[in-house]
Amino acid sequence: MKIEKYKLETPKGTLQYNISGNGKPNIVLINGGSGPIEGWMKILPAISESSSVFS
Repeated sequence: MKIEKYKLETPKGTLQYNISGNGKPNIVLINGGSGPIEGWMKILPAISESSSVFS
């Protein structure tokens, strides 16, 4: 699964995010380690099969 990245410029810096999947519940993955969004690849494919995921 390839992560399609989106970027949003804010006064505090750039926010990089992805929205994948379609379903309930809606899941939000928050990266507290300032690492790349690709760090979620271990779990993102599986949980996006049945839920909407914002990472």
